[in-house]
Amino acid sequence: MIGSLLAVLALAGVFAVAGPVIARRVAPALATRLLVPTSLIIAAASTFALGVAAFTLIGQVPEIAELGPWSPNTLRADTPVPAGAAFVGGLVLTYAAISALVLVSRRSLAMVGVHRTCGRLGAPGSDGTLGDVVIPPPYSMLPYEEFSRLEGAFNERYGDAVDAYFEGERRAVRVQTYQESA
Repeated sequence: MIGSLLAVLALAGVFAVAGPVIARRVAPALATRLLVPTSLIIAAASTFALGVAAFTLIGQVPEIAELGPWSPNTLRADTPVPAGAAFVGGLVLTYAAISALVLVSRRSLAMVGVHRTCGRLGAPGSDGTLGDVVIPPPYSMLPYEEFSRLEGAFNERYGDAVDAYFEGERRAVRVQTYQESA
């Protein structure tokens, strides 16, 4: 059991190092198809491994052992996971769960804020400002070389503004449009 737990955690570590390298070296569509399912599998396996390790310690608590069909003494005698490793696994699993809850809470609050801000705008074309806009096909339909060229041009013109926005700076960034600069 120890070997399989260590193998899962080692594979998660290897994937943490290899994933970004793979993402940079292959086409974005292929990287997405490879890395997203692999990330989900690694996350599920790591969570399961840490949960099993933590349970070997938590299951020895008499109050918790009363809830299940196992004996705390038998579990203590037969457990292949050292108490220190089980405790660390429980801490890591607790930290991951709390981090996930904090992330989901922050993203949810941000989405509520966006809805409050933009919800009053109405449907496109309802006030006449967005009714005649023609939306081009998505950039993913372009050949990779063309997309790279457009992305480079966009980053040259608006890169600083985008960086400032995504770095979380709380300052107004004004980007001149083509009409204003012409």
